[in-house]
Amino acid sequence: MLRSNDLTNQPILQPRTRGIARPLRVRVVAAEELSQDAIDRWGEIQDADPALASPYFSPDFTLRVADVWPDIRVAILETGDRQVGFFPFQARGRSGHAVGERLNHREGAIVERGIDVHPVELIRLCGLRDWRFNMMPASQEAFAPFHQSHWQAPYMDLSAGYEAYVADHKRRHSGKWFATLGRLQRKLEREVGPLRFMFHSEEPRDFETIIRLKTEQFQHYNNLNDPAYMALFRHLLATPTPRCSVGVSVLHVGDRFIAGQIAVGSQSMLGPVVTSYDPALARYSPGSLLMIKACEEAAARGIVTYDLSGGEQAYKSIWMSDADQLAGGYVATDRLTAAQRSIEAAYQRRKYHLLNHGALGPERRLGRAVRDIRGRMPTRSST
Repeated sequence: MLRSNDLTNQPILQPRTRGIARPLRVRVVAAEELSQDAIDRWGEIQDADPALASPYFSPDFTLRVADVWPDIRVAILETGDRQVGFFPFQARGRSGHAVGERLNHREGAIVERGIDVHPVELIRLCGLRDWRFNMMPASQEAFAPFHQSHWQAPYMDLSAGYEAYVADHKRRHSGKWFATLGRLQRKLEREVGPLRFMFHSEEPRDFETIIRLKTEQFQHYNNLNDPAYMALFRHLLATPTPRCSVGVSVLHVGDRFIAGQIAVGSQSMLGPVVTSYDPALARYSPGSLLMIKACEEAAARGIVTYDLSGGEQAYKSIWMSDADQLAGGYVATDRLTAAQRSIEAAYQRRKYHLLNHGALGPERRLGRAVRDIRGRMPTRSST
């Protein structure tokens, strides 16, 4: 078991309370060493700030990851005898990463409002040489000087209910989208059979079908081919809590699976991380039909935000109500590491530009078109 790194005598900033400067200290502990009082306090800070509503900011997510992956640590920020913040991270040597890495769609510090964090000092006192992030909300302004890239994270606003979302969508776009999906649903039911939707299926076969179809669709560069990633995914599914759970929504025609999604959520937010469908029925847009039903049921259950996460997929611009701003970058504690990370970040930005917008962009778009056509062709198998 990792031992606590007690740095309680190390001030990292000077928060002010009623005009009096009080030193802020940090203790770094293994995630499994967190006391129940610390876990409860973490939850209180998260609940008090809507910007921290994501399940990835919850103590439950960090603790579940720590059950499966080693080197999950938490920096506890304290002033006097009060805990005012938490900073979870995954250590790889002296490099820090987001807890859960590729499964984590929101990264950063969970800090009480009014507390200003000095990132370089925080990372140094965590025993790290650098900390990298990919999906940090731009609202965490203390980290703004360390941003290397920015992008949007679209979401659907369900706070006023599903019907209000649909009405707003029609005002911003038109009624054609929902009318088209209504026709596709009627056509599917007429030609194949009546639909059956489950907001959360506890049938293991449905989870495995979603994973299998997605893996077949993207055989390379697929997180689902990583055993460690899948071990974490399955553990999150098996250990739900109100703050962080994994749901499996599925759409069937009779007993036939036609679409499904796996989403990470909480009592107020839901975010799909894997969506797949039966390619033999692609002409009916089963993924979009599933999305409609999942959103309608989510709104009825009190979900206010349907998080579409980052990315440039065209469907997200259709569904979104608005978007959060996310940032990627790094915090380095010395100039040499900063120079190394800067070169790496420049390379990754250049690679992304070439793959999506440059010389290789047309080939990627052609590949997507070919896969789409292939998915619409009849197949012998019926999942």
